[in-house]
Amino acid sequence: MKKPFLLLLSIMIWSVGSSQIVFDEHILAETLEQAIDVYAFDIDGDGDLDLLGNESYGHILWFKNTDGLGDFSEAITIEKLGYSVVDTFTSDLDGDGDQDVIIATSGGIHWFENMDGEGTFSTLIDIGTGWGGGSAFAADLDDDGDMDIIAGYYDDLFGSLQWYKNDGFGNFTDGIAMPSDRLVIDVLAIDIDNDNDLDLCTTSYFSAGPGGTSSHTVGWYENTDGLGTFSTQNVFSTGSGRIGDVIRSTDLDGDGDPDILIGGEGTLGDQVIWFENLDGMGTFGPERVIAVDLEKLYIHGIHINDVDADGDMDVIASWDDGIGYGEIVWYENIDGRRNFGYKQIVTSTCEYGGSIYSGDFDGDGYIDVFGASLDKFTWYENSLILGNIDFDTSRFSIYPNPAKDQFTISLNKGIELDHVNIYNQLGQLISSTHETTVSNLGLSSGMYYVEIIKNTGKATNKIVIE
Repeated sequence: MKKPFLLLLSIMIWSVGSSQIVFDEHILAETLEQAIDVYAFDIDGDGDLDLLGNESYGHILWFKNTDGLGDFSEAITIEKLGYSVVDTFTSDLDGDGDQDVIIATSGGIHWFENMDGEGTFSTLIDIGTGWGGGSAFAADLDDDGDMDIIAGYYDDLFGSLQWYKNDGFGNFTDGIAMPSDRLVIDVLAIDIDNDNDLDLCTTSYFSAGPGGTSSHTVGWYENTDGLGTFSTQNVFSTGSGRIGDVIRSTDLDGDGDPDILIGGEGTLGDQVIWFENLDGMGTFGPERVIAVDLEKLYIHGIHINDVDADGDMDVIASWDDGIGYGEIVWYENIDGRRNFGYKQIVTSTCEYGGSIYSGDFDGDGYIDVFGASLDKFTWYENSLILGNIDFDTSRFSIYPNPAKDQFTISLNKGIELDHVNIYNQLGQLISSTHETTVSNLGLSSGMYYVEIIKNTGKATNKIVIE
């Protein structure tokens, strides 16, 4: 379902090999009451990604990927609850090999059984009830082979973190309370300390009430025995105000352990921040800011995926200004380690932006984006167009990289250089030279692309200027 390529510099990104990324908009449903949360998984067991979403007043629906190429059905209703749904995802809760749907609502945590493995769902089944179910996550916390639920609740002053044990057939125990005196905003399960069991990481917020000082924390609970005995919280970020509406984890710096990524309201505006797992054992370094946007007030979603198909994990985020203007943007992981590029646009017409999810929805091998906005669900097709790469980039290198005012291009034996082009991130030509040592360009700090033109072809690589 490819659309003609339009050269729009406002949404065009240059990548390795002079590649370009344009995101084409495909509206799935509109005139909704308030699109809130989105998710993607193979709901009907046919091998492609279907799309799942909900409206603020409990209309839970999914879209079938009819051919694996991004042609989606009309919305299929799972349930209309009549009250707020804030988190939606899937997991196999009853051990029958298909994906069930789990939701966190203002009335608690619930699930719908996938009755036939093809997307025919049961009525609502309670897991835990209580005011203010804000987030939930499915994981085998006690290593018994089934998926348990960990859920964060909140009320005006005190929060609650609850673990619901699964018997393998979708029957859950009453919630086992974990120590928390805060509003648990988001929670995930990940092996933080590399001991082959699942630990918990949360963002939370303490509201002191009128005249008091509110504060936030980001921390993790160690699964001390692999069976679900958890430590007290190991806090690695705390401060005044609220930050950390969304928490995600992946290896951002390529050292083999999970780092933590959060987004939320900070002292400088909305921020996307990550914390490096310094030793692979859960000792986290100071915050590293990927993005600060002073004009936007609310981050609603973060997802992590390889947007530009270069082998490392990039960051996708959605945010709005509270009065209607919203964006979905992404930040390139420039070197697979600690350096991220500038904001790149997926869409700038995401009114009151909601959550986001990413995956290959049309089977072309490139990462697409699914998002919620004020009154619609939309997916954005990644039309990455590879440039003309005529020889392997491993046959030349650039050093030092990062560089300051000078760098050198080293060519393998047998390659005869014609000339070198330097481009910025918009694909604009900055300089051209016939020399292998490039200096005195007056480049500002950031990431650039170095295109090598040789006797039989060309190739492109990245350089970071400090």
